[in-house]
Amino acid sequence: MKKQLLVIIGVCAGTKYLLCDETFDGLDPVIRQAVKSLFASEIMNREFTPVIASHNLRELEDICDHVGLLHKGGILLSKDLEDMKFHIHKIQCVLGGRQQEKELEKELKVLKVQRQGSLLMITARGTRSEIVEKVQAKNPLFHGGASSDSGGNFLSAKRRWLAMKSKIYSSRL
Repeated sequence: MKKQLLVIIGVCAGTKYLLCDETFDGLDPVIRQAVKSLFASEIMNREFTPVIASHNLRELEDICDHVGLLHKGGILLSKDLEDMKFHIHKIQCVLGGRQQEKELEKELKVLKVQRQGSLLMITARGTRSEIVEKVQAKNPLFHGGASSDSGGNFLSAKRRWLAMKSKIYSSRL
């Protein structure tokens, strides 16, 4: 509760920068997402930069676009988050047939391919825009987007596809 209150007070103060230390540790998932949403809203609506110290890079993916690594009081590394993750993304899609899938796999730098029915799940190396462009060029029946995380976004895209798939089947009956 104290941590939540301090974040809210910091945001309400209207400062340009907010220094946060392990902001998300100990917060339940709902509050954690609420704080991220609050930060994202403030970033979009005014000049606001949260400077967040964290040991958990995954926690920062949703709201940060630049990451610095500190070591012994100095900056060891400072890069865009995209570069820090070595351009590895997961994407889900449903294409028109196996031939299109094989072509896409040849065009992408594929690290892993999984299939669940007609849903193709690809982990590939490259920039998000390159991967999405190559998938969209195949005119997919469904495209779940490129996600660099292995959690929520990927799973919610999978749930959207499964819901869409059930609607397609029920409309055929």
